[in-house]
Amino acid sequence: MKPHNKTYLDAFDDYNRSKGLSHYTIKIQGYLIRLFDKMVNKPFQDITRTDIEHFLEQVNTRYKKSSVEQMKMVLKKFFKWLSEKQLETEIEKIQQELRKKGKSQLDIEKKIWELSNQRPKYPYNVSWIKCKFEKSHITEKDILSPEEVQKIISKYHDFRICYL
Repeated sequence: MKPHNKTYLDAFDDYNRSKGLSHYTIKIQGYLIRLFDKMVNKPFQDITRTDIEHFLEQVNTRYKKSSVEQMKMVLKKFFKWLSEKQLETEIEKIQQELRKKGKSQLDIEKKIWELSNQRPKYPYNVSWIKCKFEKSHITEKDILSPEEVQKIISKYHDFRICYL
């Protein structure tokens, strides 16, 4: 992994930890991003929609559908985060420039608001990705009611009393 990409991945891991994601989830997401990095071999900020399409074509033939769907979700989340990081950097530069020009705090905040609201929810390179996790085949009939759970617990309790 290129040092610049590793810096982004480390920062993404830190972001996910701050959001309370489990160690396992962070590890899996990191693995998938490293796999993407290895197959595409470009700086993350230069990744295009075509790069992602080619990557997904390759993994579609090598992995199960559920794994591919997870990869799509992680890529979409990662590039949204990366886009937000780039926006933060852009905003910091604009703030510095406007302060040097003697602009008021209100003018600076208006400019930041304009920049923030002009951005789509997802960057172009991943906005087209649709994540289709299959719905569970478990129905309401398959789930135990609270009463059924209590019956099981009481039977277990009775069993322990009899045989202990």
